[in-house]
Amino acid sequence: MWKFLKKALIKSNFVHLKGPEITSLEEFVNLADDFIDGTVAYDLAWDDFLYWKNSNRDVEKIRTALLLNDDLLTEREADMQKYVTYLLEQRNKAACACGLEVRSEIE
Repeated sequence: MWKFLKKALIKSNFVHLKGPEITSLEEFVNLADDFIDGTVAYDLAWDDFLYWKNSNRDVEKIRTALLLNDDLLTEREADMQKYVTYLLEQRNKAACACGLEVRSEIE
């Protein structure tokens, strides 16, 4: 019962529990791909990553760098394009560090 309730509250837009922490560069790359492609598991998944300190030192460095550019997360297409371009750079650095493929384009 608790697992069902916790899952519902993570995905809720009314009451929200922070979702699971990103614990590795591989998980970050997957989340970045989901954000870029618009396929995140729940609406606040990116916010959970971006606005909560991460215990993994490497992931925390990336999170901090991305947080410095969060002012580009707006409704303006030009701002969002700049943010996604920067995110793609961070994603590709992480992918290289953990042996995953570099992504060259935004789909």
